[in-house]
Amino acid sequence: MTDEKLTKLESKMREWIAEGAFPGCAFGIYDGSPHLCWMGDAMIEPEKKKVTSETLYDLASLTKVVGTVPAILHLIEEGDLTLETKIASVLPEAGESQVTVRQCLTHTTGAPADFPYQDLKSKQAVVEKAASLLPVEGNERICYSDINYILLGEVIERISGMGLDQAFQEWIFDPLCMEDTGFFPAKEDTAPTEIRADRGLVWGQAHDGKAHAMGGISGHAGLFSSAFDIMRFMMAVLGKSANPDIDFLSRASIELMAKEQAASDHDRRGLGWMLSFPGGPMGDLCSDRTLFHTGFAGGSILIDMDQAVGFFVLTNRIHPSRENKAILELRPKFNNMAIAAATDL
Repeated sequence: MTDEKLTKLESKMREWIAEGAFPGCAFGIYDGSPHLCWMGDAMIEPEKKKVTSETLYDLASLTKVVGTVPAILHLIEEGDLTLETKIASVLPEAGESQVTVRQCLTHTTGAPADFPYQDLKSKQAVVEKAASLLPVEGNERICYSDINYILLGEVIERISGMGLDQAFQEWIFDPLCMEDTGFFPAKEDTAPTEIRADRGLVWGQAHDGKAHAMGGISGHAGLFSSAFDIMRFMMAVLGKSANPDIDFLSRASIELMAKEQAASDHDRRGLGWMLSFPGGPMGDLCSDRTLFHTGFAGGSILIDMDQAVGFFVLTNRIHPSRENKAILELRPKFNNMAIAAATDL
């Protein structure tokens, strides 16, 4: 990374690591060419281990947009469902609910933000509980909830007849040559996350408790990935894949992701993705058609469709404790620096 603004971003990230905002990270900027960088520690307890180009990070809720949203769009392109398909028509567990696929994708189902899961010991138990919390009618109010994507993951499995891991592999990861991405990484390749009272050091397993209860595979969390693979994904969304013959998604589907579907004073939603809004975590310099999402473990992906640039950060800010929330204040700052660098090259 030789450009002055890229070098300034790298220096600032190292400064924030030194201040303890996160142990280390891998990040990438796409500005017509890919730029990748990794720095700091993947592990600091019980021993130190450096981040490398091959370090895999827990994507947490980035699973929603890297896996579930493209898979749902694939099923739409195949004629297997539409945005107005009722969840209950695929999942009888949802009873009389009239909630649709669109409402799940945009977090306008009216479902609560979360639910107690500690006593749920199987995937089916989690799905049944999530389905029971869907209201009869959705609404236009945005309330971000894992419930929506737990159910969308189950919809994908029921319609396709495949496990979610297999569906993601065939429809997304294989076409994009994302060889490092999946639900069950080799432990030694991953950056650990939190030291928990109930599980000890979470390392090589999904940090998210609901995904863990479901056996590690869910539509809302559980994926691990590398910097190289997230760059490949980001470039494909921008229509800049290194392989022009990939069978991923149509441009119509990708443009639909960036179309506003729901909005409030403090949020705008496309399909799955947050869209930019004043004061949002994506910063100040991106266009209105910017896709953005975060993961609880610390990662984030920003794809500016109008400026044709992208920026992602993979990190484990919750290692060793989720109490470290410094990254929340830093996100708009490093996103601004990245967009400035990308649009200046």
